[in-house]
Amino acid sequence: MRRTIETNVEEEGDSCRAVARLVDPFHDIKVTVVIRNADLTITGAQATMRWVPYADRCPDSLLQLNGLAGVRIGPSLGRAVREKIGGEAGCPYVVDL
Repeated sequence: MRRTIETNVEEEGDSCRAVARLVDPFHDIKVTVVIRNADLTITGAQATMRWVPYADRCPDSLLQLNGLAGVRIGPSLGRAVREKIGGEAGCPYVVDL
């Protein structure tokens, strides 16, 4: 099985936009996060799922992305992301992206 993960970060004024996309035979997921440069705080996050194995469940995990607003990029980022958008209602692929 082939899995591709692409990432791109572009500066946009006083923020930067980070886009990550995962594509494999079962998934096409794109996550976009906007980060304020001054204090490295996430100001927005969104994602799209073009195809996923569980179309009745997977898209529901995207509702949690608003919880990332206010999270600061730093040593505890992974833990904060897992707490905000992980767990049973989350999608491990979105968390990884």
